[in-house]
Amino acid sequence: MTSTQNTSDANPTTYHSEMKVPGGKLVIADVSTHGDTISLLSVSGDFFLEPDEAYDIINDSLLSAPASDDAEHLQARLDAALKVFEDRDGHKVKLHGFDTHVIAQVIRRALTQAVDFTDLTWEIIQPGVLPTVMNVALDEVLLDQVNSGQRGPTLRFWDWEDRATVIGSYQSYVNELEPSGVEKHNVQVVRCISDDGKIGGAAQKCRGNTVLHHVTMSYDIDADKMMEVLRIGKEKIADKGLRSAKKRVDPLRRQTGASRAEVIDTMKRTFANRYGATEAQLSDDDFAAS
Repeated sequence: MTSTQNTSDANPTTYHSEMKVPGGKLVIADVSTHGDTISLLSVSGDFFLEPDEAYDIINDSLLSAPASDDAEHLQARLDAALKVFEDRDGHKVKLHGFDTHVIAQVIRRALTQAVDFTDLTWEIIQPGVLPTVMNVALDEVLLDQVNSGQRGPTLRFWDWEDRATVIGSYQSYVNELEPSGVEKHNVQVVRCISDDGKIGGAAQKCRGNTVLHHVTMSYDIDADKMMEVLRIGKEKIADKGLRSAKKRVDPLRRQTGASRAEVIDTMKRTFANRYGATEAQLSDDDFAAS
């Protein structure tokens, strides 16, 4: 999606980025910087705008702007310039298939040399059923490998059969779990390296320039047993408009006739087709490091 061409310090540095608006148009930004400021901007694409004169206003509005400006400040500059144009000439500017927020985003992505999934070489790992403690340990091992360059971007599918619950690195055992329920159902408690455990949702852990992003998607669940093991306070669900966490649970099995294996296979095939990912295996050294 994004590329950059660097020249010497005495010459402008040029950046390029493209963004397709979902349901809208393609927006392309070619940006040059001189020192710490934007010296040249060309926004192009298959979009439409009215009147034509607004196009030059957009391209001129960010000249001399700090290259460090975030998307919010870039959009504010664009909006202000178009507002001055409207007030001066009495023409209402209409942007079709894009807006100033999108323009600011694509410019910012160009300046930061941002990439998306299609720019990366992905591997998919599905090692089969593993103990929960091993799955959690592999999170850290693979994160370190990707961060150090030993491994490329990776999508891994967990599979476990032991009875366990996973809590986040900063969560309190006594605040998150019911000890009586843990003992009654013989649940193993495992702590992960990300910020919190999930019944359904996502959590992250950053290390260097690498992000571990994992998601729990509940295929099936025993909500009654869940309430015996987990301690879910009123504050946690207050902003959801619910009185009971049990009522919030809506596993995939209720929404699809597909088996769990079919759901996983569909996700793998879709990801591989979209991003060109290939399947890989964990080595004995990977397991030993975990």
